[in-house]
Amino acid sequence: IFLLLYVTGVINGVDAFIDYYIRHEHVFYFAGRVTIALFGLLSVYILYQLGKMYGGRTTGLMAAFFLALNPLHIENSHYATVDVLMVFFMLPAWVYLYKIFKGGGQADYVKAGIFFGLSVITKLPAILFLIPLLLFYVFSVLEIRTLYHFNRQSRNMFILLFVAGILTAVGEPGYVKGMRGTLKSTLTLFSEKQAIDPASPTSTPSPAALQSGAAGNTYAYYFDALKKDVGIPMLMLFAVALIFWVVKKDRFAYLMLSFTVVYLFIISGTTAFWHYQRYLLPVSPLIFLISARGISEAADRLAVSFGAQRVLFIAGLFAALVIFPIYAEAIQVSRSFGLPN
Repeated sequence: IFLLLYVTGVINGVDAFIDYYIRHEHVFYFAGRVTIALFGLLSVYILYQLGKMYGGRTTGLMAAFFLALNPLHIENSHYATVDVLMVFFMLPAWVYLYKIFKGGGQADYVKAGIFFGLSVITKLPAILFLIPLLLFYVFSVLEIRTLYHFNRQSRNMFILLFVAGILTAVGEPGYVKGMRGTLKSTLTLFSEKQAIDPASPTSTPSPAALQSGAAGNTYAYYFDALKKDVGIPMLMLFAVALIFWVVKKDRFAYLMLSFTVVYLFIISGTTAFWHYQRYLLPVSPLIFLISARGISEAADRLAVSFGAQRVLFIAGLFAALVIFPIYAEAIQVSRSFGLPN
């Protein structure tokens, strides 16, 4: 904004820029919100590409469709905050991790490291992407039979982490400077028992959550938030699809599951002022992706036995069942758009 205003002659220096901000604060809010909205939109496309690689075009379309209708993603794509931007950078990291998983070259490791680093710069919780990275490394090492391939795999993983680390250190030096204090404070978070902060409309538990005691139980709070975010039918579908892919020994599903479980455990164990529904944004695309691949696989198998038209009709009814809770939650989302802030 500064460069645009300077080049167009609206301002002639830093002091004029500060004065312009004070007099036209709404311009900065609007610019931030439009930017985040574009990143939210692009995230849908990136998830489509990831799904297309992981399970085919149908999987990609369904996963993108679910994310495009997700109330939490839509709502937060209206706000000039960093959560949607973090997801935007994490999704390409997943794309390149999948390419690496399928035998990608050193360039894919570098690109994965770049997007991993950018996501961590945007918001620190993205550092938990280390979990699937390390699990992938363990999987790959277990299959290696020669010292040469072990050294090459270790070198590539080091390059990935080195690129991510350098980006993080340059882009957000405060992380490195305060690493010791950050680790110490993080370890103490799990021993603190505080009530959930009701200051934000997106962090306030629902009446049902309050009745179930979720206001004092952060794990119950996030489970309730997850039910509201994706709907019970989608969670049931996710559980069935996940069990299927685990039984089929789909190791990439293991990677997504490892991130989802650890991430939810970490955010559920932090202090009260960190509890917001938007913290579920990084796991929602993975839930949609695994569920979409499960639907795609089931449709392919059923079409052979029952015919494509019948399967399409059943899939349409099921899609309506899945989407209905999402639109029910969208009613709550529309209310928050009317707030003064």
